[in-house]
Amino acid sequence: MPWMTALRSLRVHQWWYFATLPLGALAFAVPTWGDVFLGVCCASACLAAAFGLNAITDRAGDRCAWKNPLVGRGEGAGRVLGLTAGCGAVALLTASWVGPTALLAAGLSVLAGLVYSVGPRWKARPGIGTLCNGVIFTPLLFVGTSAVVDTEVALALTIALMTLVTQNQLLHEAADMDEDHRSGTRTTVVVIGAGHVKRVGLALGAVGAATTLGFAGLSPLTFTASIGMMCGGILPFIVQSTEWSRLRRQHRWLAAAGGGTMFFAALLLQ
Repeated sequence: MPWMTALRSLRVHQWWYFATLPLGALAFAVPTWGDVFLGVCCASACLAAAFGLNAITDRAGDRCAWKNPLVGRGEGAGRVLGLTAGCGAVALLTASWVGPTALLAAGLSVLAGLVYSVGPRWKARPGIGTLCNGVIFTPLLFVGTSAVVDTEVALALTIALMTLVTQNQLLHEAADMDEDHRSGTRTTVVVIGAGHVKRVGLALGAVGAATTLGFAGLSPLTFTASIGMMCGGILPFIVQSTEWSRLRRQHRWLAAAGGGTMFFAALLLQ
């Protein structure tokens, strides 16, 4: 396997925008720009490790080479595994330079990526796998800071991000349902059926908004976060379409807009 194919197996095009999550620390902490830069590097390494591992373990069931460059390749997984192990080590080392909070967050993300795709492969466990996917991404809010200053803001952004990522994962599982069914991967959507995806997505948005208000307190920021989740996260679940890949893309951009609104609201309200 050429090294270029091995590098493509880290699938940067599928996660690069999540590498900006450490910028969220500017809303609830006082990080240096150096720490934020290290946080972006750390987040990139965490995501490369998680997506690379998933490319290895899903290569037999996936059908699209654009989605997974390892499709149809019976060898070369060892080279990709070496790359992902290196990315995981870089993530932890980079986070250790930032501080204990960042190291804990990076460790949680790397561990979630490991158990999601490999042993015990929680991806194939309904409910648990869908939530575990969110734990790969959500801790990345904290890899660019050594300490949390504003707990309310941090909690609001964490709940909002976990809600939106989990909703998007449901749409992802719906789009991949045929592949997962053929490979014997019992994701949440394979078990509940595509007909229930929109109901579950709507319920997640409502629970996320209510949880933000209940645990983070009623303030202009948490109200903004709740509205962001209700609008950005729920709209794709109330349309008639069942083109899951298209709905997932729409949800992604709406969630990004809602998340950006929450971030700038937090900065303005500091």
